[in-house]
Amino acid sequence: MTVALKPSSSSAGIDDTQFNEYRDTIIHGALARLMLSPKKPYTHAQLATYHQQQFSIGTAAAGLRVARSYTRAPLRTTIMTRI
Repeated sequence: MTVALKPSSSSAGIDDTQFNEYRDTIIHGALARLMLSPKKPYTHAQLATYHQQQFSIGTAAAGLRVARSYTRAPLRTTIMTRI
């Protein structure tokens, strides 16, 4: 699954709180792509693999946090019976 945060058409950039929260993950993803560019002085396939793994770990952790707490699922309540 590929997930992307799409800012609204009126926004000038990503929200600072979201960027700060996912800064390292975003950096790893960008470095992975850059280091796979052919014939560039910064091309490094092994290091790109490392950054891709770190990016995958970061996105998986973010997905897990979303699944745990940021859902729109209805609240489940139970009625306690008094004895």
